[in-house]
Amino acid sequence: MITQVKLPTVEDLQPLLDEALETAQSKEAFIQAQVDGIYKTLKANPLMYRHYGAYWWAVKSLMAKHGYDLGSDSEVITEQHFNFEDPAILLCAAWAYQQEQVDKGYWQANLHTYYVDDEEFEYSIEDVNLEAWSVNSKSMR
Repeated sequence: MITQVKLPTVEDLQPLLDEALETAQSKEAFIQAQVDGIYKTLKANPLMYRHYGAYWWAVKSLMAKHGYDLGSDSEVITEQHFNFEDPAILLCAAWAYQQEQVDKGYWQANLHTYYVDDEEFEYSIEDVNLEAWSVNSKSMR
């Protein structure tokens, strides 16, 4: 069912990328700044990964390519579907979704509602690596 969720198009996301690139030195610099920022956010609160919903798996994979080891837990099918050829477009899509979640007040919600043919589809995100990081970081305080 998750692979039937309709994603925004590259054309839908291009204005976000254009805006982001107005202040970035390059697309590569934008990507690096974003993955660095996501990691900094996760260090402060690992459960923030939940804000990305099904985009999380593609974001996590991209972060691994940039040297951030967040563990091996993955959902390959979800990662492949919620991904874009251009990592900058992926980050724009993930950011837009994350912002929507925050705007709706869904702080760290693990349940996400998507639509398939106008029917609600509930997706539950659980990255065991980030969940463990959260529990372990709290027990270290």
